[in-house]
Amino acid sequence: MTISSTYVNNVGRLLLISVMAALTVVMAPAQEWQAVSTRTLGVTSKIAVGPTEIVLYDNDTLLVSRDNGSTWQEPQTDLPGRVNDVVWTGSAWLATGETPSGSEVSTGFYVSTDGCRTFSLSGTCNVPGGVIQQLVVDGNTMYGCSNRQLFVKSIDGGVTWVTGSLADGIGNAIEIAVAGDTYVAVGTGGTFRSTDAGTTWTPLSPLPGTGGGVTSVRMLDGRIVAAGTLGAYEFAENRWTQLRGLPVVATLPAVVQSMYVFQGSLYVVCVPFGGTVQVYRLTGTTWSKIGSREWSGQHGASRRMIAVRADAVFLHYHGLGQGEKGLYRIENTTSFVDENTEELSVVSPNPSLDFVNIQVAEQIPVVVRTIVGEVVYEGVGSTTLSGLMSGTYTLHVGTRTTVFVVSR
Repeated sequence: MTISSTYVNNVGRLLLISVMAALTVVMAPAQEWQAVSTRTLGVTSKIAVGPTEIVLYDNDTLLVSRDNGSTWQEPQTDLPGRVNDVVWTGSAWLATGETPSGSEVSTGFYVSTDGCRTFSLSGTCNVPGGVIQQLVVDGNTMYGCSNRQLFVKSIDGGVTWVTGSLADGIGNAIEIAVAGDTYVAVGTGGTFRSTDAGTTWTPLSPLPGTGGGVTSVRMLDGRIVAAGTLGAYEFAENRWTQLRGLPVVATLPAVVQSMYVFQGSLYVVCVPFGGTVQVYRLTGTTWSKIGSREWSGQHGASRRMIAVRADAVFLHYHGLGQGEKGLYRIENTTSFVDENTEELSVVSPNPSLDFVNIQVAEQIPVVVRTIVGEVVYEGVGSTTLSGLMSGTYTLHVGTRTTVFVVSR
């Protein structure tokens, strides 16, 4: 391996300068997380938010708060024994779960127009051998993703539902994301895209390097964004590219445990291996840390969910930290603090076929490791590396970790 402290040519300099200019981190007065409730429902619980309500639910229980988590109530009308998902549609609450006893179909859809005080059965569909486990709203259209090779669609507020087929080979479906006629579905058999409203499906390539399988997918202003076992990625020009600049605190890349899209921004919960739980927001090309608080945790040990509305960001934490479990709230502002702005780093090209340019903002320590932790480079400030073997590497600049791939 040869190491140079200068760029290979002026084009490389201009490229990195332009990338540095595009990737910025906001500095602003600090906002802080506030613990608003110690109420939890276990590791499978999730949260959803509407204009004034916060809904906390798991398979057997649904609770609603109308005072930012101070008090909780159950709906007056009984929902089915199992509630799989709940969403705010923009005008009402929609829940999916089992149908009433004696029904000939497997799945029911329940609507509340009074702030989750009461729910009524609005429609049904049949998923042989499965259930609708996720609800998605795209404009005035509602979608449901089953754990089998089916999705459902409603254009009349959840009264009638049309069934469509997911891709052959998807296995047990996990999630679906929708933007117009573009659907992206994730399952145990891979990730698939349809550009004709689910009529035909095309498999997407696996995440690069050891990024692992896609665990969650969202549509961000028409862009496909996915969470993997090693960070967040965007699918463009028929390949996955890591969303570089996501700051984490760890010696290994972070898992993105939860994602939420609101008004053109991507909110993520990052859980580094052996590290702490942190929350970030991506707006355009700017990553911002949301608050300075970090929670105890260990990857895979708990369920962490995030939900966002215009006035606040909510995190439901059910982790390992003693006294930390519960619901947290922070004001949703246009700017959040990132205390490590001076440590911002850029790696290009990524993936690389040969040399790798590493650009950092200041003369601070830089370490490059293999995916198993072996140090292959230590230095200070910007540099160019060549001669690296094919594989996945982690760049450590201060408290930041960035993944890059060499593919010869």
